[in-house]
Amino acid sequence: MKPKTIVGIVLLVFAAASLVYLVATEALKDDDSADAGGAPSAPLPDDAVVVTYFLTDVRCPTCLKIEAYTKEAVETGFADAVADGRVVWRTVNTDEPGNKHFLDDYQLAAKAVVVSVRRGGNEVTWKNLEDIWHEVGVKEDFLAYIRTEVAAALGQGKGT
Repeated sequence: MKPKTIVGIVLLVFAAASLVYLVATEALKDDDSADAGGAPSAPLPDDAVVVTYFLTDVRCPTCLKIEAYTKEAVETGFADAVADGRVVWRTVNTDEPGNKHFLDDYQLAAKAVVVSVRRGGNEVTWKNLEDIWHEVGVKEDFLAYIRTEVAAALGQGKGT
């Protein structure tokens, strides 16, 4: 085979792979659009514990599992508090231009779950739940970890 033909084939394969990647990425965005965490849409309550999953456009199976487990832990473990606004669950995509500040605000290096306490309209404390990556392998341990941290935050925000 001539070198020119080989280069042509390599370029064609590269172009095809790039196209497949772009289509797959867009499909994942569409599948996750209901909870893809663009800009935070609703204003946060003045007094609440806010549980935020920070994600990016690229999402691996483990990342999706962390999001699903965190949502389940919050919504089933604190159903009454979620219903009355004392606990807020949200996702935020840090790849969105308006959300890049969260990377510095919370010193994020990867996808993360942050639990923050708001009082009087201001964030008074926050915690990056760095052990999510260690706990994700055992669902019940993960749920317990998230619920323990949210309960602790509720205790800190006595006015919430």
